[in-house]
Amino acid sequence: MKLRVRRTKEEIQRILMKYPISGLTNTQFCNQFKLSESALYNWIKENKNQEHGGFIPVTIKSNIKEDKNLSAEIATHIDIKIELPTGLIVKIPMTADPKWLSAFIKELQ
Repeated sequence: MKLRVRRTKEEIQRILMKYPISGLTNTQFCNQFKLSESALYNWIKENKNQEHGGFIPVTIKSNIKEDKNLSAEIATHIDIKIELPTGLIVKIPMTADPKWLSAFIKELQ
């Protein structure tokens, strides 16, 4: 009989973030983290049904001191950087069309 390992929500989240980018089969991935495939599927299902409705918490970071007089010329050299849970970083020009940006974000969900 296998001994069950209890994991915290944070541990589960870290494992789930590695799952889509691991390049492993489900069996290999589960063996690596010593969990059953049914546990993995349950975690994925629970993660999709979380209260945030599929949204990922966002932290806004800025390397620029707030300046209400920031010129349009300077703003064209600033990118919006989106870092996905998979580690992929997407840079979008600050001058991107808001409708396009909205559609792009919807596609990420």
